[in-house]
Amino acid sequence: MKYTKDQVNKMREIMATRDVEQCDEGTLFDVFMEGCTGWGNFDDDFVIVEFENHYGKHYFSAQNP
Repeated sequence: MKYTKDQVNKMREIMATRDVEQCDEGTLFDVFMEGCTGWGNFDDDFVIVEFENHYGKHYFSAQNP
């Protein structure tokens, strides 16, 4: 794996924070009505692909350890 377990867990935290920041009342209503799968429940490979799609493949370079 090209990322450490700590980095993948950090990706989960960053993606969850991004989702919270982008939520509006309609989204929150849907979550409370229908539920959702949290980032902690997705496979590592899915998290990595989604993270790289949003933040690029070089996020964990020297400036973002």
